[in-house]
Amino acid sequence: MDVHADAAKLTTNETIPGHGLFIDGCEVAASNADLLDVLNPSTGEVIARIAHGAEADVDRAVQSARRAFQSSAWGGMAERTRARLVNKLADAFEAHLDELYHLETINNGRPVNETRAQVGRLPDFFRYNAGLALARRDAVIPVEGPYLNYTLRTPVGVVGNSTPFNHPLMIMCKSLGPVFASGCTTVVKPSEYTPLTTLRLAQILTEAGLPPGVFNVVTGLGPTTGKALAQHPGIDKFVLTGGTEAGRIVGALAGRNFAHQTLELGGKRRSSCSTISMSTRRSTTPRSARSSAPARPASVPRATSCTSASTTSSSKSSPRKRAPF
Repeated sequence: MDVHADAAKLTTNETIPGHGLFIDGCEVAASNADLLDVLNPSTGEVIARIAHGAEADVDRAVQSARRAFQSSAWGGMAERTRARLVNKLADAFEAHLDELYHLETINNGRPVNETRAQVGRLPDFFRYNAGLALARRDAVIPVEGPYLNYTLRTPVGVVGNSTPFNHPLMIMCKSLGPVFASGCTTVVKPSEYTPLTTLRLAQILTEAGLPPGVFNVVTGLGPTTGKALAQHPGIDKFVLTGGTEAGRIVGALAGRNFAHQTLELGGKRRSSCSTISMSTRRSTTPRSARSSAPARPASVPRATSCTSASTTSSSKSSPRKRAPF
């Protein structure tokens, strides 16, 4: 399949495809009419338009996730039954790999061979975590004295996830695998630059039998949609990958609600080039600064997500800067 030919088909249509939010198992309209352009970075052409979710839309998605978490259809599902379902989701994911890796290449511009190799392994994230959930890794810990000390691993609840532009599916699936296998639910805010495979995967997994509300997607910009998600009091855990400044923002927002956090900070920054030398800046976060939350149960997903604040992109119709998260 010719990726550039696919892009040409998408961008030469009279009507550019539009996408709403994915909440409670179906595509729904946002509460406002704002749309954001999604570009093919290899051509600069608009290939889709997405909704710009507002605070009310984030609240609707979080409430849907909470209902699913507390429902008998998902939260009350037996572990063995849930593991079988997660393996079924992996099979559905695998059946759509060709579609997904081409769509991701068109949307984020990475070489199709690299995308194929990376995306092809992602269904195994689901299968691994499905097996891990059945291992029942609760433990009795020896302590001195007449005491019984034991650990129980329980789902943390509703997980907010802000995913990056560079590896949209891979970074998200690092979270989705343990989220589904442990019985958590999630609200994902994908990068406004590369949201298409996230929206499509939500549809695929729902059609494969994932109950409504378990996997919600709210598209939009970081300072609006992302901020509303990070600070929502209904979020039990927030995960993000991004720059140090993004970590400070999210840490403060989610910290007000004492939400668990997994923040992978630091990473690539702009390079200054000349005929004589090239200098790069790289920011890393000390181990002690990555999370101040209590030790997390194993079933709480560790995932990474977010976008970098250091690059800019423009659309012919609506130029906009990259959000800090």
